[in-house]
Amino acid sequence: MRDYNEAITRKGADFMKEKRYVPQSDYERRIIVLSLNRLRNRVIADGIDPIDVDRMLLKMARLNKKRFGRV
Repeated sequence: MRDYNEAITRKGADFMKEKRYVPQSDYERRIIVLSLNRLRNRVIADGIDPIDVDRMLLKMARLNKKRFGRV
């Protein structure tokens, strides 16, 4: 198992340098934002700091709609 994790980590470093864009419709964006918001509420209810979920929500809010799915 350790060798597998090391291989994934090495490959993951190269993969993280690549940027990939996934086109999304308005409906898909709403689903993602609603899901992140539900996750945030669960994290807060569990007493965990929601900073990472907040960052993802902000990234979703800042996306350029023309570049991500609106034609």
